[in-house]
Amino acid sequence: MLAYLKTFRLGNLCWLLLSVGLLLTHDVAARKQKKPKAKTNKQQKDSNYQPVGKPVTGIASFYSPGFNGRRTSSGEIFSNDKLTAASNHFKLGTWVRVVNLRTKKSVIVKVNDRMHKSMSRKGRIIDLSRAAAVKIGITGRGLGKVSVQAVKKPRIK
Repeated sequence: MLAYLKTFRLGNLCWLLLSVGLLLTHDVAARKQKKPKAKTNKQQKDSNYQPVGKPVTGIASFYSPGFNGRRTSSGEIFSNDKLTAASNHFKLGTWVRVVNLRTKKSVIVKVNDRMHKSMSRKGRIIDLSRAAAVKIGITGRGLGKVSVQAVKKPRIK
């Protein structure tokens, strides 16, 4: 009889632990699903820029590392770590939002250089710095289909 009670208690203890474990994992899964997504700082910052004009669709590429330290058409020193771009479609000094049409990721860059004419003939509308290319996810392929639209830079008070 004593052996039966020990087995009964051990069986109940196993069922109790199993039940508690299932409840805890179900509760964690339920909490993960109910959390609403908050806007990230990047999304909040992007929404401060007002679009200007019509978007242009085409192919984007990014600078090779050999351009680091050279002067751009605007006179600035080029750095692949900054969010800049070269384009023949926008005036120098224009801020533009570049959206990767495949991933829907976007980045805002300053146009501070011009592209070579042969790049335009190949359907390229913008040449991004490496930092900007990483943000929208075109570094793996080297090229990406994008939409580019001029934006008005917000005034900082």
